[in-house]
Amino acid sequence: MPKLFDIAAIFGLSNPSVVKRLISNVFENEKRYIQDFKDSIDMARVCLKTLFNKSRQVSEMVRGELVKDTNRDE
Repeated sequence: MPKLFDIAAIFGLSNPSVVKRLISNVFENEKRYIQDFKDSIDMARVCLKTLFNKSRQVSEMVRGELVKDTNRDE
């Protein structure tokens, strides 16, 4: 899957019809790649979600939203 993603990223804009035909042929002739593709997308989704959450935490820390006010009496 990484090589197919690379091909799409590198050549997709300059040769979209060729890349589409190439990738379509891979999936039509090797059905096992369909599940690999689904797994890759799921993994990318989880990674992006994790990065987004960490980025949000950093933003909250920079704004001081995660810092407790130690001067307040609770």
